[in-house]
Parts: sequence; C-alpha cells; structure tokens
Amino acid sequence: MSNRLLLSAHGLKTSAQRHSVGIQWLRACAAITVLLFHASIHLNRGYKDPTFYQIFDGRWGILGVAIFFAISGYLMAHLVHSTDKWTFLSHRIIRIYPIFIAASLTVVAVSHFVGTVLPIDLIALSLVPVGQGPRYVLWVEWTLLFEIAFYVLMFLIAAFKFTRYLEVVALVWLCLSLGAGFAFPSGSVSIPTLAQLPFQTANVAFAGGLLIPWLTKRGAFLPAVAVLMLFLTLMIGTFDVAISRAAAGIVGVYIVGLITAQVENKTPGPIGLAMSKLGDYSYAIYLCHAPVILWTYKATATTLPAWAMWCAAVTAALLIGIMLGVADVKVYRVLRRWSDSTNPALRVGLVSIYLAVFAVVAAYGLIKT
Repeated sequence: MSNRLLLSAHGLKTSAQRHSVGIQWLRACAAITVLLFHASIHLNRGYKDPTFYQIFDGRWGILGVAIFFAISGYLMAHLVHSTDKWTFLSHRIIRIYPIFIAASLTVVAVSHFVGTVLPIDLIALSLVPVGQGPRYVLWVEWTLLFEIAFYVLMFLIAAFKFTRYLEVVALVWLCLSLGAGFAFPSGSVSIPTLAQLPFQTANVAFAGGLLIPWLTKRGAFLPAVAVLMLFLTLMIGTFDVAISRAAAGIVGVYIVGLITAQVENKTPGPIGLAMSKLGDYSYAIYLCHAPVILWTYKATATTLPAWAMWCAAVTAALLIGIMLGVADVKVYRVLRRWSDSTNPALRVGLVSIYLAVFAVVAAYGLIKT
C-alpha cells in the first residue's frame, strides 16, 4: 500500500511522507526480489532446474522480507507518535486482513480445480502466532504473523504511554533478538508461538526500523557504510537461518535509512511512476505470487522449457498481483474512510474485540505446544 495513503490520512508532513517515492521504490523492489526467489526455488525443487536459483537464491528472499519489515518499523515509528492507539490499530487491521482473507479464500476455492484441495483454516486466517499446526495457503503468512504481532506491540506501547521511550524499547528488543539468535540459533523458527516470537532474529529489521528516525538525525546512514553492508549481504544464507535473518535485518535497515535520508520526494518520471505504482501494489503481489507461480508451473510443465516456465510464472504473478493490488488500494481507501468517520466508541469496541480474539488464540497456541 502507498505510504502516501497511510500518512496523508493523518495530515502528516513527516520525513516518511517527504521521502514517499523512495519508500515506494523499496516496496516494489522488495516484492519483486521475493517473487524472483520463489519462482526460482520452486523451479529448482519441483522441476530440477537450478538455473535461476543460482542467481535468485535465498539471499533475495530473506533480504526482501527484511526490507519490508524495516519499512514497517520506520513508518510505525512515525505513526505511533501521531495517531491515537485505536485509530492506529484499526487502520492496521483493515490494511492487512481484507485482502489477505480474500486471497486465501480464493486460493482455497481454486485448489478444488487444480488437484490439491486446501482447507479453510480459521486459526491460519487469524494471523495470530500459535506455532506449527495451522495450514497456511499463501506460503508467505509467516511474515504476517510477525507483522501483526508488531502492530499489537505498538498499540500496547501507546496504551501504556511508552511512546516517549520508543527508542529504548527498540534498542532492548534489538539486543534481545540478536542475543537470543546468536546464543540459541537452533531456536529460530518461522512459525513461532507468541512466547517465541520476540526472540526471533527476524525482529532485527522491525526494531532497527523503529530506530531509523533517531539514527537519521545523528547522520548514521552514510554511503561509505555500504561496503560493510555488502559484506553482510554476502553473509546472508552462508550461516544458519538466525544469523542470516539478523544480517538481512541490519542490511534492510541500512537500505531504508539510506534511501529515506538521501532521496527527496519529487515528481517521478515514467519509470519512477511505474515503480511507485508497484509499491502501491506490493502487498497484493506479495500475497498472491507463490500460488500463482505454482499454478503456472503446473499448467506449463508439459508444454514449455524451464526458462519459459519461469518467465511465464513471474509474468503471471506480477500481472495478477497488480490487478489484485488495484482492487486492494480502492477497498482500503473505502474501509479507512469508514473507520475514520465511524463513532469512536464503535471503533474502540471493534478493536477491543479483535484484541480479545488475538489474546485467546495466542493463549491457545501456548497451551497446545
């Protein structure tokens, strides 16, 4: 989603809004890197052709996710100071869930016609971290578990009036994630329970993103540091998952910080406009790309060579993601206007119900493990 939509809704003139073009480009690039990685790894795993995976390997996927997380942290660092907690979480709920549920139910419906019938899993649709067990049908839900938990954390920080200590909270969380990751790398999991989630190194990008405004004021994002970031990028995928995610998180925070510190918001040319639009549609592309890739491979496996299968899958995922993204942006605008114009008591009540459901489902995850 466009962060211009996100921030203009609150009338903000923050650095996040001034640098929205750079953020949009990063969103587009992050979605595309994850898409290329998944297209390549599924071609390698399912059809024994490693050609593209030798280029678009795991580094692309891990770094793309880290950039998304760092952007989220950066934006939330602004919004948690400028938006009341109920509006903040209501916007996040209507941003994440409608298109996610629509995409998930569509995949379940299509699965009845492509040979592998998938179930509707309400726990999976809740996006509450409960550990292993739920059936996630989009292949990318693990990142949304972290995203949703992050939003709930930001709500609690605002509720307990800790926003003035946001940098301290972020630093503690950063140290906690890094320390646990390096001390207990085997504890790194993609589908954690709520108790496990704070200790995952995937959080490095979130916590670091929260620190970007503070670091920018102190001139921390120097182009010269790019040499060190290149070294860390090469480390991604070389070691275990925990260290790779930590390295990717640091690199992702640097990239977002450098772009927001250097790139002023200005009217983009044709290429810039296209990238900005892809940034608008990046969430939709991210949600739908994996099933579309798998369906395209299945449909073309007997008629196309491997390289053509890959090109067809990437093209199909982008086109369908863009179409879904157009609808997604429009739906979010409508829902956000409704949320902002509704009775505040109703908004508080609905968000409270959501938080209660989140707590119950999270407790279920802790009990069953």
